[in-house]
Amino acid sequence: MNFQQLETLVWLARLRNFHAVAGKLHTTQPSVSARLQRLEEDLGTRLVDRGPQGVALTAAGRECLIYAERILAWQGRMRQCAGGEDRLRGRVSVGVSEIVACTWLPDLLHRLASRHPEVIIDTHVDLTPQLARGLEEGSFDVILAGSYRLATVHPTRSLGDTRLGWMAAPGAFAFREPATPAALQRMPLITWPEHSAIYSQISDWFAAGDVFPVPRHTSNSVVTLARLATAGLGVALLPLQVVQRELDEGKLVLVPTRPDFPNVEYRAVYVERQGSLGAMVAEVAAECSSFTMTTGLGPRVRPAD
Repeated sequence: MNFQQLETLVWLARLRNFHAVAGKLHTTQPSVSARLQRLEEDLGTRLVDRGPQGVALTAAGRECLIYAERILAWQGRMRQCAGGEDRLRGRVSVGVSEIVACTWLPDLLHRLASRHPEVIIDTHVDLTPQLARGLEEGSFDVILAGSYRLATVHPTRSLGDTRLGWMAAPGAFAFREPATPAALQRMPLITWPEHSAIYSQISDWFAAGDVFPVPRHTSNSVVTLARLATAGLGVALLPLQVVQRELDEGKLVLVPTRPDFPNVEYRAVYVERQGSLGAMVAEVAAECSSFTMTTGLGPRVRPAD
């Protein structure tokens, strides 16, 4: 048994295709098959089954995968300790929520470049479900995303939470008292699409008031949502940190609601595997996140008239 064989098992579990694993490991498909065969002979059990849908781990393979990932993670940490943290090098793929990208992502990239100048960072902005899927498929080493209903077996780091509120253009809609979910449902709503993670939280907020959201406009871009609300097309749920300038300039106003919309928690989720720099990025992200815990006064806002 060696590290190459364990690495082969890990990538077969993620990519489920011998050809794809060969490309990922910069080797040939026969080499991948040979490594797996020697590992199975050493362990005395079959680890994978090949079928029309690709590779699937056997029950024994799933058990061995847990230990393989741990061994490779320990190997990576040992190398970091031996070589010194300032000598980290390699390429790391980071999946990022748009709210992170619009707020403190530049600070994260600046800090990573300062500490680890030999690490190349690839970033990809997307919705949380797509980011989580990419992490499972091996496209990302770490994702920085909202954690509402996010189930994962991978290690995580808290990034704090951020406040969202319902907003509209000044004077576009009249609210004489805090709006309930039922009152907002009668307004033209601007929200994320149904396949986004935040939409589930929006649905739960309305369901608590025995109603359901009926969006008039949807977009997977928070910048687009803000522009539609500024144009007076409806009431939009927006992160305060992203639209603070519009609030300060009076282009948007916060619509008081009863109850308040709950803060959205964010987490860094990373995969522990050989050569992965995901844990390092998650640690630095937790340091420089501008999100806060639920307590606190929050950003400055101008209430609706």
